[in-house]
Amino acid sequence: MTRVAATCVALAVGALSVSAVQTPLPSDDALLQALSGPDWHQRREAIHQLIEIGPGGEARVRELLRRDLDREQRKNVEVAQQLIVDNRLFGASSITLHVSGAAAAEVMADISRQCSAPLPASPADLWKQDRWPKLTLDYDHKPFWDVMDELGRQMSFDYLSSESQEVRMTPGASRRDESMSQSGAFLFTASAYAARRGMSVDLSVFAEPKVVVLRLIDLKFDKATDDQGNPLLSQSGRGFGRRGFGGPWGRRIRTGPRQVSAPFQRPADDVTHIAELRGHVTLSVQAGTARWELSDPLGTSPVTRNIDGAPVTLDKLVSAGASGYELHVSISDSRNSAFQDEIADLLRRGLRIDDAAGRPLTIVAIDPRQTSLATDIEVDLSRDAKTGPPAKLIWDIPDQTRELLVPFSFKNIPIGDPFN
Repeated sequence: MTRVAATCVALAVGALSVSAVQTPLPSDDALLQALSGPDWHQRREAIHQLIEIGPGGEARVRELLRRDLDREQRKNVEVAQQLIVDNRLFGASSITLHVSGAAAAEVMADISRQCSAPLPASPADLWKQDRWPKLTLDYDHKPFWDVMDELGRQMSFDYLSSESQEVRMTPGASRRDESMSQSGAFLFTASAYAARRGMSVDLSVFAEPKVVVLRLIDLKFDKATDDQGNPLLSQSGRGFGRRGFGGPWGRRIRTGPRQVSAPFQRPADDVTHIAELRGHVTLSVQAGTARWELSDPLGTSPVTRNIDGAPVTLDKLVSAGASGYELHVSISDSRNSAFQDEIADLLRRGLRIDDAAGRPLTIVAIDPRQTSLATDIEVDLSRDAKTGPPAKLIWDIPDQTRELLVPFSFKNIPIGDPFN
């Protein structure tokens, strides 16, 4: 398992995901001069230009690196190359669509291609249904989240799954009951509730489908003020300080690996909104994938591999009724409930059990159970009349991770009543 420092990624997400005005790229000599010069503004603008042309920008930088460069030139161009790659992986996807009278399925397939990942939908045939109008769209390099928001309103679908904190298209009105903040490939939602003894701020992190977030490691608030201009305080009363607010909030994860609840002192009774909330989260994301395969999983002995630094064992796959099966997974290093949820989420995202003809069984439920010594996860599966018994298990798991420092900023978060 490889862990990489977040410094460069934070720069890519925070500084380079802002769309630049497209201008013709200069010649290779002029581009090299811009990327290796002493003026960082000039270097940043050159990187912006390369990002805007997509994969062609990476190709231009690779061509520059084949030239006879001095040490300083090569260093700066390599930094540019890394930032361009990081922006492609973790920055906002840029969507361009110019269509008239297009089918919803066609539009969603094009968006999926441009954001480099499938767009999950429930039900799976959602875009083949007759309910959707023909679409006329004129988007030029529009950020992915803006496209999702606009289409969700226009077509009446929701694109955020509260249960799993992921993008998942479902029929129904687009959700707007929470405040939202975009940061590169990430979307934050926030809601606040005041009770008699304090106030809770619930923060969820959603990622574009191209990014697999393993867990939220840390949360720090840089500024929090109410609508009267007063600072909001943690329940401990420690305030903010140089190290941020409230310490390692990642330990307070509430219901999933990408959701956290932070307790504040209750504001005054006449306060109705959080006027400003700024801070950053540290996320662990998947940077590389390995495939774990087992042939004849019904007859296999327990086998263990390390996932995100902890040993995870596929204990057994057993029959459960006429057409059902149970896969038993154990984690000897249970750590905390967040890691348990992380492994369960990786099973849901990346596990596939096929019959001899390659037809997949259906995952019905994933049930983690934590004990004082370990975590056991039961995966319930079923097969239909056309599917045979399990013949192969395939699980795509992370073999590299990166830590990203991602900022967020909210304005005017309503403070609600948890009982209303």
